[in-house]
Formats: sequence, structure tokens, C-alpha cells
Amino acid sequence: MIGEDAFIGSNTALVAPVSVGDRAIVAAGSVITSDVSPDALSIARGRQVDKEGRAAEIRARLRRKNR
Repeated sequence: MIGEDAFIGSNTALVAPVSVGDRAIVAAGSVITSDVSPDALSIARGRQVDKEGRAAEIRARLRRKNR
């Protein structure tokens, strides 16, 4: 259930079953897995992780596979 006057930011996923309370705000790009209380701001995003050199390894593996 999405409460009255709640705001759901763009590119947000609400993973059922969750409720968003009245006047709550959900930040864009969030993945909401728990209920959001009325008047709360919910921000649910994973932290960016960069793995140095992995892109080159993946490209090399894909090239070998496509031969």
C-alpha cells in the first residue's frame, strides 16, 4: 500500500509486500524491501564497488568464448 501524499522517486523498486506510509518520500533509484514509516525519508541503495582490472578479465574471457 502507498499512503496518501507519498512520493516514490523514479527508478525505484518496491519489493512486495511493503507499505509506504502517508507523506513518506522514497529516494530515486532505491530498492525498498521493508515498510517505510509515515513522514520518513527512505534511501536504499547499494554502495558502489569498483574492482580494478576486472573489466579486462571479463572481456578476455568473452573473446575466448566467442572464438
